Amino acid sequence: MRSRQISRIHANQKKTLVFFIIGAALCVLLEFIGVNSLSVEELVTPLFDIPLPDIIAIFIVYTILGISAGIASRIKYESVFLGLSAGQCQFLLPVIIYFITKQSSDVFMLCVRSLVGIPYVACISFMIFGIKYFFKHKKRK
Repeated sequence: MRSRQISRIHANQKKTLVFFIIGAALCVLLEFIGVNSLSVEELVTPLFDIPLPDIIAIFIVYTILGISAGIASRIKYESVFLGLSAGQCQFLLPVIIYFITKQSSDVFMLCVRSLVGIPYVACISFMIFGIKYFFKHKKRK
């Protein structure tokens, strides 16, 4: 009896690493410029005062990151992996900081901050790749 082999999905490792580093840097950089991306409380003293609410600023930054991940991908599964790697730190770091250091945070806002990470960026990058794929194949016809 033949065993079914699961096909492997390949993503460019260099692109994945670059998007992971960009996502991690954005996660920490947002804290330094005054957007509380990791916790509801201020973890570091901000360098600037951003007039937008924190959640909206986080969504805007990670939407731009998801759009760039969708544009940079060549195959549809690669767009999902680039989105997953880009949003990984924004997903994990708020949870880690909440459970290790600051257990007095608002749990709902913590969940919203962590959902901006992996699910949101991966969905945005996959949708942008789909739009790119649609227009690319529409031009060929």
